Amino acid sequence: MTITKILGIDPGLNKTGWGLILLNKGQHLYLDCGSIHTSASEQLPTRLLKIFSSIKELVLNHQPGFIALEETYVNTNSKSSLHLAHARAAAMLAIARCNLSIIPYQAKTVKKVVTGNGGADKDQVAKMLRLRLAGLNETNDKDAIDALALAFCHSNYI
Repeated sequence: MTITKILGIDPGLNKTGWGLILLNKGQHLYLDCGSIHTSASEQLPTRLLKIFSSIKELVLNHQPGFIALEETYVNTNSKSSLHLAHARAAAMLAIARCNLSIIPYQAKTVKKVVTGNGGADKDQVAKMLRLRLAGLNETNDKDAIDALALAFCHSNYI
């Protein structure tokens, strides 16, 4: 088995979470995580450009072998769904610009792989990741945790 970096991305217009892990001989190692923040006071194109540019920079700086991206879900608020789709599209374009493929995962699949329960809550996911990712300490950034969960999920399919 080779050493592989996996970048997980949890898209959102206000906050896009990202998480980077390393898979080395079956061991899952935490590398880094964070969030890309945009302000509701900015125009939509400006916010999308920030997401695009930030993800492109992450990919170029870290050179992941795989990128796991959360699938868009449709919720009852159509405006929220549209904003999420815009943010996801900006992320997808940044990844495509770097000539990498995207591996999409639904939230239920990610939760099932990380915790064994597709209906797990965010606290359960965070707790299991702390147990399963060497080097991951306390972080309160729920979007970054979701992104790390995406990366961890994909590591189980390599």
